[in-house]
Amino acid sequence: MLLLVLCGTIISICMGMRQSLGLFMRPMTLDVGISAASFGFAIALQNMVWGLSQPFIGALADRYGSRPVLIGTSISFAAGLAVMSVSTGPLLLDVAGFLLGLGTAGTSFGVLMGVVTRASPPERRSQNVGIVAACGSLGTMVLAPVGQALIDGRGWQAALLVFAGIACAMLLLSFPLRGLARRMGAA
Repeated sequence: MLLLVLCGTIISICMGMRQSLGLFMRPMTLDVGISAASFGFAIALQNMVWGLSQPFIGALADRYGSRPVLIGTSISFAAGLAVMSVSTGPLLLDVAGFLLGLGTAGTSFGVLMGVVTRASPPERRSQNVGIVAACGSLGTMVLAPVGQALIDGRGWQAALLVFAGIACAMLLLSFPLRGLARRMGAA
């Protein structure tokens, strides 16, 4: 149960923040003058990097274990949000998109579903994977309103830095996964 909570929380944070990035377009275009096209390209780059890097990130998780990959990609996710908070033009925004794509590849479905699948007995595997996958949607329900409230109350830069701090929580939640997965029989 604890493994499901940890994996579900990580994917919830990842997908919740990823789905909330659109909230930052308007304030960034108004405040810094970044065009909607530049912002949209950075988000598209994030999606492309996420998709293209997933096989490689998954291979790293298979070779070195899920925990180091989750730690590294959590750092990438947080760094992407921090870079986005200081973006004044398309170049930094694209760097942020690249880092966020790598972060999403490692802290979303690919790696976490592997952890849950290996640790679950065959008769509970589908149910456990479904529970963790559903948590991704829960994150959007929680983090989008939090993000909007932060933008309204503290500004978009502070909101992105708070999101970067929340992304660091994924790193902290990754530490106990190795021991839990081992106890449950995963490699």
